[in-house]
Amino acid sequence: MHFTKLKSIATIFIFMGIMLGGLSVFSQTEEPPEKYTDDELRKFASVIIDVITIQQQGQMQMISLIQDHDMSIQRFNEMMIDSQDKSLEEMEGTEDEKVAFADISVRILGIQEEMEDQLIAAIQEEGLSIERYEEILMDYQQDPELQQRIQRLVEE
Repeated sequence: MHFTKLKSIATIFIFMGIMLGGLSVFSQTEEPPEKYTDDELRKFASVIIDVITIQQQGQMQMISLIQDHDMSIQRFNEMMIDSQDKSLEEMEGTEDEKVAFADISVRILGIQEEMEDQLIAAIQEEGLSIERYEEILMDYQQDPELQQRIQRLVEE
């Protein structure tokens, strides 16, 4: 299952040039158009709060699930790494650990699917598409100027 981590911002792409004969007519001194509107970035910032909350709640559920099976997080992670190369039968550990690991793994997949549904709903409720949210998020993670712009919008 592909689970996308979501962490950042979104807005509308604006074209400010006139296309004539396949050529863009921009003067040399004009600034390029803003890729995201302030409204999109505000929506993105609002969604981030929901995303963080959903992720934290999901992590707490997973930790609790592991601990409820009398397993440490470290031991579960060791078994998770081991399971990538081996079948359950080939993995190191007691039978009780293997049974607990298998049960936890199935339940964690359910928690992750529920989290993904909640994340999608939160993004869409704010009026953003998943694609636009992910585009803003990617730019946000790589662009300090965009990070500052969003911070200013949030502080207004």
